[in-house]
Amino acid sequence: LAEQAAAAEEFGPAALSRLLVGLVDRSATVRSAAGLAVDAWHKHFGGVLALLGRCDVMSDEAMGDAIGSSLAARYGTEGAAAIADWFGAGERAGKKEPTVSVTSGAAPALFARHAVALM
Repeated sequence: LAEQAAAAEEFGPAALSRLLVGLVDRSATVRSAAGLAVDAWHKHFGGVLALLGRCDVMSDEAMGDAIGSSLAARYGTEGAAAIADWFGAGERAGKKEPTVSVTSGAAPALFARHAVALM
Protein backbone atom coordinates (compact mmCIF):
# COMPACT_ATOMS: atom_id res chain seq x y z
CA LEU A 1 0.00 0.00 0.00
CA ALA A 2 2.87 2.37 0.69
CA GLU A 3 4.32 1.79 -2.78
CA GLN A 4 1.00 2.50 -4.52
CA ALA A 5 -0.39 5.50 -2.66
CA ALA A 6 -2.96 6.22 -5.39
CA ALA A 7 -4.64 2.90 -4.54
CA ALA A 8 -5.95 4.53 -1.36
CA GLU A 9 -8.40 6.46 -3.54
CA GLU A 10 -10.22 3.17 -4.15
CA PHE A 11 -10.90 2.60 -0.44
CA GLY A 12 -14.12 3.81 1.10
CA PRO A 13 -14.12 5.91 4.28
CA ALA A 14 -14.64 2.92 6.61
CA ALA A 15 -11.87 0.85 5.00
CA LEU A 16 -9.41 3.73 5.03
CA SER A 17 -10.19 4.34 8.71
CA ARG A 18 -9.50 0.69 9.52
CA LEU A 19 -6.15 0.93 7.76
CA LEU A 20 -5.21 4.17 9.54
CA VAL A 21 -5.98 2.72 12.95
CA GLY A 22 -3.06 0.36 12.28
CA LEU A 23 -0.87 3.23 13.56
CA VAL A 24 -1.90 2.25 17.10
CA ASP A 25 -1.97 -1.53 16.68
CA ARG A 26 -0.40 -3.71 19.39
CA SER A 27 1.96 -5.26 16.86
CA ALA A 28 5.11 -3.27 16.09
CA THR A 29 5.16 -4.79 12.60
CA VAL A 30 1.63 -3.54 11.87
CA ARG A 31 2.44 -0.09 13.28
CA SER A 32 5.55 0.14 11.11
CA ALA A 33 3.74 -0.95 7.94
CA ALA A 34 0.84 1.40 8.68
CA GLY A 35 3.29 4.27 9.21
CA LEU A 36 4.85 3.74 5.78
CA ALA A 37 1.45 3.60 4.10
CA VAL A 38 0.10 6.62 5.99
CA ASP A 39 3.16 8.69 5.09
CA ALA A 40 2.65 7.83 1.41
CA TRP A 41 -1.08 8.64 1.59
CA HIS A 42 -0.33 11.87 3.45
CA LYS A 43 1.89 12.96 0.58
CA HIS A 44 -0.48 11.71 -2.12
CA PHE A 45 -3.59 13.46 -0.75
CA GLY A 46 -1.76 16.67 0.13
CA GLY A 47 -1.72 16.65 3.91
CA VAL A 48 -3.24 15.21 7.01
CA LEU A 49 -6.53 17.12 6.85
CA ALA A 50 -7.20 15.92 3.31
CA LEU A 51 -6.36 12.35 4.36
CA LEU A 52 -8.46 12.50 7.50
CA GLY A 53 -11.35 14.00 5.55
CA ARG A 54 -11.56 10.78 3.55
CA CYS A 55 -12.07 8.72 6.72
CA ASP A 56 -15.18 7.73 8.62
CA VAL A 57 -14.47 9.11 12.08
CA MET A 58 -18.10 9.50 13.14
CA SER A 59 -19.56 5.97 13.23
CA ASP A 60 -16.97 4.59 15.69
CA GLU A 61 -15.95 7.27 18.17
CA ALA A 62 -13.12 5.27 19.76
CA MET A 63 -11.57 4.50 16.38
CA GLY A 64 -11.96 8.13 15.30
CA ASP A 65 -10.17 9.28 18.44
CA ALA A 66 -7.39 6.74 17.91
CA ILE A 67 -6.91 7.95 14.33
CA GLY A 68 -7.04 11.63 15.29
CA SER A 69 -4.54 11.31 18.11
CA SER A 70 -2.09 9.16 16.13
CA LEU A 71 -2.15 11.56 13.17
CA ALA A 72 -1.76 14.58 15.46
CA ALA A 73 1.28 12.95 17.07
CA ARG A 74 2.78 11.94 13.72
CA TYR A 75 2.28 15.29 11.97
CA GLY A 76 2.95 17.86 14.68
CA THR A 77 3.68 20.75 12.32
CA GLU A 78 0.33 20.33 10.61
CA GLY A 79 -1.23 19.99 14.05
CA ALA A 80 0.13 23.39 15.03
CA ALA A 81 -1.27 24.88 11.82
CA ALA A 82 -4.66 23.30 12.52
CA ILE A 83 -4.64 24.77 16.03
CA ALA A 84 -3.84 28.22 14.63
CA ASP A 85 -6.68 27.84 12.12
CA TRP A 86 -9.03 26.61 14.85
CA PHE A 87 -8.35 29.63 17.03
CA GLY A 88 -8.46 32.08 14.12
CA ALA A 89 -4.73 32.84 13.86
CA GLY A 90 -4.73 31.58 10.26
CA GLU A 91 -6.77 34.60 9.17
CA ARG A 92 -3.89 37.09 9.55
CA ALA A 93 -2.81 39.12 6.53
CA GLY A 94 -0.34 37.37 4.27
CA LYS A 95 -1.53 33.91 5.26
CA LYS A 96 -2.72 31.61 2.53
CA GLU A 97 -6.15 30.14 3.23
CA PRO A 98 -5.94 26.39 3.89
CA THR A 99 -7.53 24.07 1.34
CA VAL A 100 -9.21 22.16 4.17
CA SER A 101 -9.98 24.13 7.29
CA VAL A 102 -10.79 22.79 10.75
CA THR A 103 -14.21 24.32 10.20
CA SER A 104 -14.71 22.07 7.14
CA GLY A 105 -16.26 19.26 9.17
CA ALA A 106 -15.86 16.80 11.98
CA ALA A 107 -12.61 15.15 10.87
CA PRO A 108 -10.48 18.32 10.75
CA ALA A 109 -11.92 19.50 14.09
CA LEU A 110 -11.07 16.09 15.59
CA PHE A 111 -7.48 16.47 14.39
CA ALA A 112 -7.16 19.97 15.84
CA ARG A 113 -8.61 18.82 19.17
CA HIS A 114 -6.03 16.05 19.45
CA ALA A 115 -3.23 18.39 18.37
CA VAL A 116 -4.19 20.72 21.24
CA ALA A 117 -4.20 17.77 23.65
CA LEU A 118 -0.65 16.85 22.61
CA MET A 119 0.70 20.34 23.31
